[in-house]
Amino acid sequence: MPTLPMPIVTFNHPALTQVCTAVGPDDAVDFTASMVQALNGAAGGVGLGASQIAVLKRAIVINPRGKKPRVLINPVITSHSDTQDTDPEGCLSYPGIDCEVKRWRVIEVAFEDVDRRPHRETFKSFAARVVQHEIDHLNGACPVGVAWRDGGR
Repeated sequence: MPTLPMPIVTFNHPALTQVCTAVGPDDAVDFTASMVQALNGAAGGVGLGASQIAVLKRAIVINPRGKKPRVLINPVITSHSDTQDTDPEGCLSYPGIDCEVKRWRVIEVAFEDVDRRPHRETFKSFAARVVQHEIDHLNGACPVGVAWRDGGR
């Protein structure tokens, strides 16, 4: 059965400020197919948190190199470098808004894949920035959204 597309929510949608709950061992992760579909359909999109399609579960999809999207279930940053970079970030849920955000240059992340196998991976540079941005969504605190709320629209 094909996955129904789910739109990316924007601006004042309540899901964007909610903290997502862990995906349990017996929870279905079929919603991640909708996430991949939404990211693939978004011009310039490199990542998406589940809350951005109004699913309040801890899952992200990343595609920082523009090749094949990857799903990370219950991602947790387990360590990071001492160095940080400040660069502009945009967000699919806050189109047209960019802000400068400081991020760790290198992070290690523990997560599960869609088959629920555990992984631990190091992300660097832009990929690390994308993962950190999407984890912020899972915590209800996208810095681009905070900048938008602080500055108005």
